[in-house]
Amino acid sequence: MESSKRRNLVFELDSPEKIKAYLHSNKRNMLNILYRMFQPVKKDKLLVLSHIIYAILGGLIPVISVFIIKFIISSIEQMDKVAVESLSDASPLIFDIGMYILAFLILSVITSQLESRYFYKFMHIRMEILKDELLKLSKIELGFAENSMFLNEVSKANNATDGNNVGIEGIYHEIYGVSKSVVAFIILSIILIRVHALGEFRTRISKGRKKTI
Repeated sequence: MESSKRRNLVFELDSPEKIKAYLHSNKRNMLNILYRMFQPVKKDKLLVLSHIIYAILGGLIPVISVFIIKFIISSIEQMDKVAVESLSDASPLIFDIGMYILAFLILSVITSQLESRYFYKFMHIRMEILKDELLKLSKIELGFAENSMFLNEVSKANNATDGNNVGIEGIYHEIYGVSKSVVAFIILSIILIRVHALGEFRTRISKGRKKTI
């Protein structure tokens, strides 16, 4: 009866190609990688909810900044029609500016608090991944610790958990910050489309009236 011999991977994996094929035996496409990367985030329902609130409130800030100019201009135009002799006469303009400042401060404080409070959650996810990575490295054959080709391949995995602004956590922070810009773009696009459609509707009505005259 032949005795089964234990594989000596230190000698078997003697080239970068063999090492890469062994470490990445199951090739995954980008969708699979993104799905696995965001699994820890999806498990934290509070984190997902905070991200949605952050994106909506953060997206409203540039929208309010755009339309406050229109409100201020309309208030100034109304003030030009009447003689402004006291501070009370300028109350419409002061009210518009005050409401904008209040809304801007509230939205900025909430978004800033959400961003700072959940910063550590992304760090915690990265540290959990790093813990699993180090646990696997502690179980490798001792001979791999002196194999520069193997260590070079492993260092690529270390880059994914190297810091707050790079790798997995860096992607989390980037998407968390970009989401408010996406929401602002969507809101402004919808407003512009509706304004354009309303303008075309008014143009058609005016042309129809001219024809009837």
